[in-house]
Order: sequence, then structure tokens, then C-alpha cells
Amino acid sequence: MEQVLTLVCKLNPSQRQAEEIELVLKAFADACNYANEKVTAPTAVMRYSSSN
Repeated sequence: MEQVLTLVCKLNPSQRQAEEIELVLKAFADACNYANEKVTAPTAVMRYSSSN
């Protein structure tokens, strides 16, 4: 059986690092939304956002 470990940590980035992280999160959300638009099943529609 495969064991899954989870690590919880808090980041303390500089302002510049935080801005770069936000850009990466937005690009990831955009990629998820693009892939989701290509799904043909109408019941599988979800929207992703980088802000929580």
C-alpha cells in the first residue's frame, strides 16, 4: 500500500517573490480553465481561480 505524507508550512516570501508566485498561480488557473473548455461533457464544467 502506498503511503501519502503531507507537509504543511507557511511561506514568507518577499514582495517580489509574492508577485511572481501570483503570476504562476494565475498561469496555472488559466491553463486549468483552458483545459476545462476543451472537455466535451457539459457536466464537467468548473472554473479555477488563483485567489482564495
